[in-house]
Amino acid sequence: MRVVTALLTLGLISCSPVAPERFRFTQLPQSLELGVASFSLQTTSGDVYVSTFTGKWLRLKKGATTWEVVTEPGLTSALPDFQQGKALGLSTTMGGYAIETATGFALLDPPVNVPPGTPLGRDKDGTFWAMSASATHVLLSKWDPGARVWATDNLPYPLLPAGTPTGFTSTGRLFLRPHDKGLFEADRDTKTVVERVPCTHPMFRPSHSDYRACQEDTTLLGDVDGSLLIANPNREVWRLSVGATEPVLVVKSDLAGITRPNPEGLSFIGIPQVHLDAKRRLWLVYRWGLNTGTDVVHLHVADTTAAQPVTWVKLRDDLERNMRAYGVGPTPVLSTGSLDQGLNVIRIDE
Repeated sequence: MRVVTALLTLGLISCSPVAPERFRFTQLPQSLELGVASFSLQTTSGDVYVSTFTGKWLRLKKGATTWEVVTEPGLTSALPDFQQGKALGLSTTMGGYAIETATGFALLDPPVNVPPGTPLGRDKDGTFWAMSASATHVLLSKWDPGARVWATDNLPYPLLPAGTPTGFTSTGRLFLRPHDKGLFEADRDTKTVVERVPCTHPMFRPSHSDYRACQEDTTLLGDVDGSLLIANPNREVWRLSVGATEPVLVVKSDLAGITRPNPEGLSFIGIPQVHLDAKRRLWLVYRWGLNTGTDVVHLHVADTTAAQPVTWVKLRDDLERNMRAYGVGPTPVLSTGSLDQGLNVIRIDE
């Protein structure tokens, strides 16, 4: 009881939703025998699911101390569920869309068929969306509530490069960031793919002199208010609100403890990861070092509901070099894919 009381007191003292003292990092049971995590998922109830590289699914129920092997949920990724805010995805073991329940995961009722393309998620009105691409079109598919088949619109556009970043919003809008191009929207009203923000916009400026504008990848995230968040390689986040034509800066690039160029030659390794949680906080995860085994991962958080632009708040600068953030609930879960670590998962509590 003493521990519970202390945690509750900490929550009352920390008024800011991003104050470092709000968060506790709980190391979940580690294991070399259970395998290495390829994908992790935290439900809204705090249960943690892990898929290993061998295809095994593990679950740690909230409050439990040991992992259990389960057959569900069989998800390849977690999809945005703007209607209910639950853990949702396409299940390979169940053969359809699965959603979290009080006891685990179950197929949707009524069921939603496997989509003709890449699933995007469910909007606030309950419509499911998916997309695919041909050499001449972007194919935008939807499954309305009560539907029995997917309906698809063909939007003329040249073949999208593999791995093109996409962003799906709560109102069912789909945004695309083709390589070497600006921000585009698959406009279902006009049935065209329209440029919304050109490459000349400051958010697409290069992070290094070796690159040019729009050459580097960005991360697109849909927010619950229908807007789109754009995270760039400069560690900035911009917002394109509903009805707006110009993005605004939400999070500045300032990072505590980071200087560039670094006198010791340290630098960012790979693409920064940005995660949006259920409380509309942004989590930034990036690798910092010399691209060796001594690299570390830094973790920052920012409050998108505060007066903007805000600055990243650093929480950790000592995480294992391949840690990544996953989750649907109020805070993410961290896991690493490093083979020498085995099963290594950290839950962030508050």
